[in-house]
Amino acid sequence: MATEVAATVLDSSGKAVSGATVKGALRHHQGRLTRTTAANGVSRLGNLSLSRYLRSTVFTVTGVTNDSSTSAPKANTDPDGGSTGTTITVNRR
Repeated sequence: MATEVAATVLDSSGKAVSGATVKGALRHHQGRLTRTTAANGVSRLGNLSLSRYLRSTVFTVTGVTNDSSTSAPKANTDPDGGSTGTTITVNRR
């Protein structure tokens, strides 16, 4: 069954970062996921297929790069409280 993960990249002043490359990995999923953020700073990693035997998995951001800034993983946050800002549990839909 397909599911989706969205990551938002903000700079230190809280403004959206367009064109940042978000890299991540899903537990129980082979390979790495890489997407670029849109103008609103959001990167959608969608259409992820999870085995019908899995109820959930964990997505981990492994890196964020941008030509004009550097990532500070210790500054990661999650405004809605659903993750640590670096990892999030993804439930099968």
